[in-house]
Amino acid sequence: MSFTILPVPLALMGAIAMSIVWSTPFVAILFPMVIIGIIASINCSKLGTSSNRQALFFLIYAATIAFMIYEVQAQDIPLMGIDWKGFSARAEYNLTSGKYGIALLFSDLTEDLYAKIISVIYQVFGVYPKMIHCYTFLFSQLLVYHFISFSAEFCEDNGDATAIPLLLSIIPVFVLHSVAFLREIPIALFFVMALKHYYRYLNSAAPKQLFMALSYGIIASIFHSGMIVVPIVFLVSLPFYSAKNTTLKANPIILIGVVIAMFVLFSSPIGQMMLSKLNTNDNVLQTISNHVTTDATTSYISSTPTSYSAMVLQTPIRTLLFELVPLPWHIRSLSTGLSWLLDGTVRLIFLYWEIRLIFHLNKIGTTPQKRVMLYAFVFIWFFFGILCGWGTTTYGTAIRHRVKALPAEVVMVYFSYVYQKKGRVI
Repeated sequence: MSFTILPVPLALMGAIAMSIVWSTPFVAILFPMVIIGIIASINCSKLGTSSNRQALFFLIYAATIAFMIYEVQAQDIPLMGIDWKGFSARAEYNLTSGKYGIALLFSDLTEDLYAKIISVIYQVFGVYPKMIHCYTFLFSQLLVYHFISFSAEFCEDNGDATAIPLLLSIIPVFVLHSVAFLREIPIALFFVMALKHYYRYLNSAAPKQLFMALSYGIIASIFHSGMIVVPIVFLVSLPFYSAKNTTLKANPIILIGVVIAMFVLFSSPIGQMMLSKLNTNDNVLQTISNHVTTDATTSYISSTPTSYSAMVLQTPIRTLLFELVPLPWHIRSLSTGLSWLLDGTVRLIFLYWEIRLIFHLNKIGTTPQKRVMLYAFVFIWFFFGILCGWGTTTYGTAIRHRVKALPAEVVMVYFSYVYQKKGRVI
């Protein structure tokens, strides 16, 4: 049985149910849901001829729609937080600017990009916050589409190429955020697109592919400054790997060029947008101090460094906690227990296989391009963890931050596992 034709009619039925349950105009929901159904059908077909994998994808898709219909109305599941209220309020405020469409998106570079995108949607369909959940689901389907495309190019085995996107799709925290009024999924989408074009650059040495990779990485960074590690890792790799000659050799001339390019980039208005979250205070210690909230119900760390030497000493534990929280001793309520069950246990498994991957990078990657790509995954994951470890003190925020880089972690964990258990390489 082919499941490729089912997502569209299910999306239409879902749109009708959402309009009734959410008391939201049908037209406002119909537009994103039709696109969702079409993209989901394409995703289902791209998973190959395996009826089992198509059935699993469709089951996840159908369950997510059902969950979205219920949860958007009930709002009784943890991990979502209340950040959406701030984004919606800022989006409504932007409507008073008198600017519309593209003009609004490029106005006031200090304003949050996600809030401005919501403002444009509000301008077209009206201020109906519940419909934004449909757009998040749309972004998640686009993410899966590009992740399938990347996996097909990155993996020699077709089974691996379809298993990796499916693994991402069934992770509970990904499913929850794929229908949340939050910016994590849009950020992860641009991250995946950046990874796809970076790997194409490694294989083709085409400047266009490098430009696309950096562009998408920069967009992800504008959404949230923590993703700044993505374009930095791409740029730093250039002096040490020649995509044209597929050789690993330091080139001092390119190194100087990269340093100049990074200086120009971060001095520009675009660079200031990328660094906006990091430039809100006069110095690093003040930034850290302002992030610490010792009375927060989900706070997992309260020690604020008083010197830069203390920062160095605290970095390993903060990074480790960021990767793992919530831990069992953080459970003080049903919601925390559910957070640990849905994400905390998964984090322990992920960290185990990620660490094992580090010791076998050169063995798993069979070509220079794949080895460089794996190193890029590791460096992005490592430095993103350090950066967010210092900017995060509550496990709710940690969970949301980790979703941004989840696609890279899925690739790392998957190939670490299949290499260790089955001896298979990329």
